[in-house]
Amino acid sequence: MSYSLKNVRAKVNDGLKDTSSSMARRRISRFLGPAKVKAVKNFPLAGPLHRQTKTQAIANLRERLEEAIRNLEDNGCQVFCAPTSAEAIAYVQKIIKPGSMVVKAKSNAAKETGVIENLLKDGVSVVETDMGDRICQLGEIPASHPLGPALHVPVGKVAELFSLESGHAVAPDPTSIVTAARGLLPDSFFKAQYGISGANAIAADTGSIILTENEGNIRLCTNLPPIHIVFAGIEKIVPTLEEAVHVCHTAALYGTGVSVGGYINIVSGPGRNSLDGPQEVHVILLEEGRWEAKRAGFEESLACINCGACLNRCPVYKELGEQYGYKYLGGIGIIHTALRDGLEKAAENGLSLCVGCRQCIDACPGSIPIPDLIQKIRQRVVKKYGLGRQKKLILKTLFRKRGSRIWRWGQKLQPLAFKKVDNEEGYQVRFSWMGVDPNRLIPAINEKPVFTFLEEQSDAVLGKDRVAYFAGCLNNMIFSEVAGATLEVLREQNLDVFFPAEQVCCGYPMQAAGELEMAKEVARWNLEVFCTGTVDKIIVDCPTCGTALRGYGKLLEEDPDWGGLAKGFSEKIRDIFEFLSKKNLGLKEIHQSLEYKVSYHQPCHLRYLGLNHAQEILSLIPGVNLGSSGDDEACCGFGGMVSLDHYNLTTSIASRKIELTPNGTEILATACPGCMIHLTDRLYQQNKPIKVKHVIELLADAYRRGRE
Repeated sequence: MSYSLKNVRAKVNDGLKDTSSSMARRRISRFLGPAKVKAVKNFPLAGPLHRQTKTQAIANLRERLEEAIRNLEDNGCQVFCAPTSAEAIAYVQKIIKPGSMVVKAKSNAAKETGVIENLLKDGVSVVETDMGDRICQLGEIPASHPLGPALHVPVGKVAELFSLESGHAVAPDPTSIVTAARGLLPDSFFKAQYGISGANAIAADTGSIILTENEGNIRLCTNLPPIHIVFAGIEKIVPTLEEAVHVCHTAALYGTGVSVGGYINIVSGPGRNSLDGPQEVHVILLEEGRWEAKRAGFEESLACINCGACLNRCPVYKELGEQYGYKYLGGIGIIHTALRDGLEKAAENGLSLCVGCRQCIDACPGSIPIPDLIQKIRQRVVKKYGLGRQKKLILKTLFRKRGSRIWRWGQKLQPLAFKKVDNEEGYQVRFSWMGVDPNRLIPAINEKPVFTFLEEQSDAVLGKDRVAYFAGCLNNMIFSEVAGATLEVLREQNLDVFFPAEQVCCGYPMQAAGELEMAKEVARWNLEVFCTGTVDKIIVDCPTCGTALRGYGKLLEEDPDWGGLAKGFSEKIRDIFEFLSKKNLGLKEIHQSLEYKVSYHQPCHLRYLGLNHAQEILSLIPGVNLGSSGDDEACCGFGGMVSLDHYNLTTSIASRKIELTPNGTEILATACPGCMIHLTDRLYQQNKPIKVKHVIELLADAYRRGRE
């Protein structure tokens, strides 16, 4: 798999070089984001109804497929179920004669098969009629988005392309470009012998194909040519016509931020005579990878309707565009690729790029858990190819059951393997063979491990209520001040804190890397350690650890010995600020204020859970002047292991976050040690005099001032 990583790094580099396309994607995202949010608020049931429809349809896919085929054929359609893309292409080549003309509407399924490339080899003239696809075709430019294939192409380039195509100068403005495009297409619609389209949905009960559009080209592609060929994955089938129309409604809401597209077309068979539709309608239903998805636990991926909403929020896609994915883009595209084109192809095209921010889940009308499914794909890769020496060493180190031994070795090796940076804030690697970017700022290891630090102060933490504290790897090795602040704040609440020194890594790095068995082993160890004490809640100040610990119940649900214990353990997990939000913090009695200008970065693993208590508590600290950035929910890009493999990508994402930080900010506060590492590094690289602090440190500082 080393070749795959080399290949994907090349794609990352290509994507990062194309700064104009990245700027266009971010601009579109800033426009579509608010429009989508507003539109979805007007139809609050759209997402839940869509999830219900797709869940039921996929659960009964075999029955719905048989019903759809029966009713399509009753309507006069000719149906072919294609087990593979090659068989779909072979079927089309029997229909379309060499040297003929095809007009094509947007179809992701047709693109998936590669049928157009094969038709062109046969001498068939293919005219893309979707405006974005036409631009990409004329310029031989890769599509960058399922709904807006050419959104990354500058308007000047578009005008140039249509000037060449039309034979006269086209002004670089939307009206002139659209006028030129419309003037070129009508002849093609009337001359074409074949029309190719996709399908937004297929209604099983009526045997109808439903398509939504904004340009009117689909209506012409499906009506004017004598033969209409439909490409659709079997996952497009839904039980009823009403539900099929709702899919179009959902696609418009989440894809473009409007309640419904300009046109909704319903095709229920060929025309009755030569004047009211095509003489033949062929429906090619693609099966490739779909049954495997259903069989192997990836059925949620089949709820995708290619609206592109996940891409508009994905920090990786915003940087890389079409370089992140294969035939389908983004994280969901990687999942489709793995199931339909193989693990190697998925690895080469970005399996290692997902940072796990989970923004895609919130954006998706089907709430597809893309990061979780990507982890499952990574598990397959690890099982087949192994993990790699460097990652395996790191993960095994994190699972060492004696944290003090790791710390001692770290203390010895740090000055040998790393060199101190000028400002004494950390280190940089001495040797390139270590696999770490030489410019990266490596935090200094704690003077003593957190386990020792807390043991020394445990006598002062005795109260009437008992909680446990899970410190996490980063606090243990690097941020002892964060762990100390958490302990200090819990002390303010008169709590008895149970802190088992035998705890190890939460297991999230193992799960993210695809090492499932090691993650389970870690979970069992921590369960045994923490369940020796009786506590009401288990407190975390690292949201990533919180995500992993909350997932122990699901991770071990099939384990007869540990499943029940894991479920109860997960239910006790509380983020420190979630826990404190229900307490009387006594901040009004503190009169000595901090007097800091602070900006807050919301960690993705808190944002996804809807936990904004850290920012709320931060705003209550006396003297904190809390500023707001343009996008408070923007990901910092850390991604754990992702930043090791693709440091240039993750720092590019972090730079976007830093750009949003208000001028005059003295402290960039967050509630995640992982974010702290990444943001500190980026600020150092940009030579910005901003300190990164955990919110719990500022809260503890406020209490100290109150005691003075």
